[in-house]
Amino acid sequence: MKNVIVRALSGAVYVLLIVGCVLGGGYWWLGLALVFTLLGTLEYQKLMSRHSGHYTPWALRALDMAMALGVVCYSAVSLEYGASLRSLLLIISLYIVIRLSGALAQKEGNAMTDAMAAIFGVLYIALPLSLLSWGIMQVGVYTGAALLMFCLIWLNDTGAFCFGITLGKHRLCERLSPKKSWEGFWGGMLTCVAAAIITSYLTGLMPIWQSAIYGIIVSLASTWGDLFESLIKRTAGVKDAGNLIPGHGGILDRIDSLLFVAPATAAFMILFNLVV
Repeated sequence: MKNVIVRALSGAVYVLLIVGCVLGGGYWWLGLALVFTLLGTLEYQKLMSRHSGHYTPWALRALDMAMALGVVCYSAVSLEYGASLRSLLLIISLYIVIRLSGALAQKEGNAMTDAMAAIFGVLYIALPLSLLSWGIMQVGVYTGAALLMFCLIWLNDTGAFCFGITLGKHRLCERLSPKKSWEGFWGGMLTCVAAAIITSYLTGLMPIWQSAIYGIIVSLASTWGDLFESLIKRTAGVKDAGNLIPGHGGILDRIDSLLFVAPATAAFMILFNLVV
């Protein structure tokens, strides 16, 4: 019972923190996104070190961290100073060249594999948070859409848990997540789509049929993001990515769905001309 209370309280603080920073917009959200990036990248580096059996040289890990934080900060720079996508691609390309060159000095383990894992980690964590930050930094433009996205992610998880614990019999992907079931998956999607439709009906945020499609997209991306992070943890041989949040694990355990849903949301908004 105590664990349930601790989990509920820490989850409530997490939700309030995100809602407050999204509503505050601007540098309130950017600050939170940078914290997520910092802690998430640190957890990812530890997971990869556990998997490889050795620590990558500190200079290379610092480079990876600086690049991850820099990509997210770019979301603010692009708005205030009109920086272009071409500049971001140039920075990422130079980072890849420097990171691969740095791997030549690594003497332990498989330098090539470690370098590829490090580069992937930066893109896996920083790019989705950068996309999301770009939208939220425009206070009042995408605030409602961002709140809807977060709420749908949480409702999908809640629906999947409730349906799964009561009706779950058929395993969704036992190799990666033994507790997830197909019943929970469909229950989470039903909850997500229903919430999206009701919200659109009440607010007029988008047409009903678009909201139904968006609910399906969020549910699928959220589930895939969760399973992919489980794959990373299985590869590293751990249950949780960290122990920062009582009852929930690490930051990656909390934002795993977000890292897939944010790009999917951006693609959805572009596809349906919802980006201004």
